[in-house]
Amino acid sequence: MKSSLINRKSQQGFTLIESLLTLFILTVGLLGVAGMQMEGLRSGDLAMQRSLVVVKTQEMMERIRATNQNTLLEYLAVIDATSAQDNGCNTSGTVCTPTQMAEHDIFMWQRSLQGIVPVLTAATIIRTPNTNLITVAVNWTDRGVAHSDSITSLIIYL
Repeated sequence: MKSSLINRKSQQGFTLIESLLTLFILTVGLLGVAGMQMEGLRSGDLAMQRSLVVVKTQEMMERIRATNQNTLLEYLAVIDATSAQDNGCNTSGTVCTPTQMAEHDIFMWQRSLQGIVPVLTAATIIRTPNTNLITVAVNWTDRGVAHSDSITSLIIYL
């Protein structure tokens, strides 16, 4: 009778080691869930950046496509958009040359890209020699990783 009383008393609850082990396993699991949540947020942020850059790249291509053939060459005179400057063509009543309008469009495009991506490394418009094949490209860096997007289109004037 006495031995069954001792066995019952020794099995009445959890020990401190069991409780700490349970707490440790629970903590590791919650840290894993938090890590997955952070990675999901980062991926969502990068996806948003990519989609906005695609929209802005397409927008610049449409601006180029909407110009006449002579103005196309003016857009291509400003190759690196990261060095474009504001020339004041956005003020009311200002008469601008096609070159100035092209510079202003590229400046505004660059400025809108800087609001989307953390570090804009290059925003370029390239014409394949002796053709109207135009490539609009954007390169940026986010958290030390380089990303890029480009669109190429053949501009045909009738």
